[in-house]
Amino acid sequence: MTDSSTMTGADVVAALLVERGVEIIFCITGAGNLALVDAIGRNTKIKFVFSHHEQAAVMEAQGYSRVSGKVGVALVTTGGGTI
Repeated sequence: MTDSSTMTGADVVAALLVERGVEIIFCITGAGNLALVDAIGRNTKIKFVFSHHEQAAVMEAQGYSRVSGKVGVALVTTGGGTI
């Protein structure tokens, strides 16, 4: 993350996800979320699992949450398959 004088909105969201204990994000990258994916990717505490469809990312996050008891997060982008 950058220093506080140059934090972007994406940096703030990434920091809050870490603060809330998020460890894994099920993700589909695209132009609509690249800034957020980049900010999260600079943080070594969160891992990405890349999905092939928006519904799959959401189901993976839900399954992860049910099995682990932790927060499940899905991050998708804009486009035809967005739910």
